[in-house]
Amino acid sequence: MENTINIVKHSGDIVAFDVEKLIKSLQRSEANEELIQQIVQQVKASLYEGITTKKIYKMAFKILKSKARVSASRYKLKKAIMELGPSG
Repeated sequence: MENTINIVKHSGDIVAFDVEKLIKSLQRSEANEELIQQIVQQVKASLYEGITTKKIYKMAFKILKSKARVSASRYKLKKAIMELGPSG
């Protein structure tokens, strides 16, 4: 059984790391399955207790950007929209 790593969400809540959430977000970027598995393995190897979701996102984005720029732009789309703020 794997050790559970607790992560800190943007809201400040502390939750257990859920690899399925990372996989689903990468699937929405239309990255291929082989690349998704590479990213998941690299991110899992870098996890530590109390890491933020923002740092996990940045790690995944950096790897995705180096391997598949189009998928990386899709992966960042939600963040870019959020950065526009309520006035859009």
